[in-house]
Amino acid sequence: MLYEPYDTYYPRKQVTLLRLYNYLGLPHVKKKLVFGHALNIIGLYVDLSSMTITMPSDACDKLVSAIHAFIDMASSRCHPLVKWQRMLGWINWSLNAFPLCCPALQSAYAKIAGKQVARAKIYLNHAVIHNFTWLMSMIEASDGVHMMHAVK
Repeated sequence: MLYEPYDTYYPRKQVTLLRLYNYLGLPHVKKKLVFGHALNIIGLYVDLSSMTITMPSDACDKLVSAIHAFIDMASSRCHPLVKWQRMLGWINWSLNAFPLCCPALQSAYAKIAGKQVARAKIYLNHAVIHNFTWLMSMIEASDGVHMMHAVK
């Protein structure tokens, strides 16, 4: 059905809801009015047809490259706390698509526990390098979360 203010076609129920929002004076913007069987939500590809949640391949490649650079002992053996926190936050977000990789973060969180000085240098240890190497291999091998498998 055509939604006149955006000159775009949307499902009938969505247009009805948008008209109600207009009547009530609730704001909405066109770029957030997405619909379909496959959507990009917070950087994750959610496909309702195949019932999967995945990270786009370019996002996986960037994450794996960043992890590899983080644990590369040739460039640096230590990183400031803020860099550890950024890396762990990025990896933690990726767990939406790779929930079984959660154990890989334990050693890194233990390494920064109790630290508060943002620029304080924290050295890499064998456990973090081993877990992050395993994490990279799991990300490269995984095809995301399968919420349901078809049974014949």
